[in-house]
Amino acid sequence: MSGDAELLIEGLRRLRRGASLQIISYVLIVFLFVVMLFSIYVRLFFNLPPNVHPPSVITDFFSLITMLFVGFIISELLIVLGYYFWFSATSYLKRYDSSRLGVGRVGAVLATVGFVLIVLSLCVMYIYLMFISSPSTWEQSWAPFGMPPNIAPMFMYMMSMFGLFFASMVIGVILAFIGSILFSIMLIRLGEVEGVSKSLNTAGILLLVGIILLAVPGVNVVAGVLLIVAIILIYTGCGESIARLKKGVF
Repeated sequence: MSGDAELLIEGLRRLRRGASLQIISYVLIVFLFVVMLFSIYVRLFFNLPPNVHPPSVITDFFSLITMLFVGFIISELLIVLGYYFWFSATSYLKRYDSSRLGVGRVGAVLATVGFVLIVLSLCVMYIYLMFISSPSTWEQSWAPFGMPPNIAPMFMYMMSMFGLFFASMVIGVILAFIGSILFSIMLIRLGEVEGVSKSLNTAGILLLVGIILLAVPGVNVVAGVLLIVAIILIYTGCGESIARLKKGVF
């Protein structure tokens, strides 16, 4: 087996490893989302006590979404780890064909940085929300007959913090968006390489369309389905390609 073929096989193997982690991540997101929606429905419509103080409702709500948040963070970490394997894969693929596949390495870097920034922003925001929703914090902000005079500066401080978190998340989303588009272009080109399954070409197209549709309101579910199918095709396509290349049967 030639050195170029070994580079291609190792790159495909790491692509497949990263895809497997992302499949687990999406399954976890769907499972936790369904479970949490059911839990919130049961709590709101069957177990909500009468005459509940507003801060207690907020505290109870945040306790309900803790499991969803932790699961979401775990899934995002799996996505980041998956992109790390994809980043390492692009190192081999770039060495195999720098002019056509090198764009994937830039995309993997941008996407990885973007997802890390999103995870960090969400973690800090959640900790901050848990702090301001605690009873001791709300006792300083609520009065029996209305809000105290010092609520305005506290409100402005809260809004500025949320603005900071939101800005960092937007930057992360933009980086992940651009990086994923560049990575999908690499997949399309990779599927045109001799011996590589055309499934990777299809996966790249679906990934590109799915990412673009994520920015269109009302079609997020369709975009999510396309992304999941694309990742599954990456996993199966890489496995098929590795088997072909090892046997030398194209």
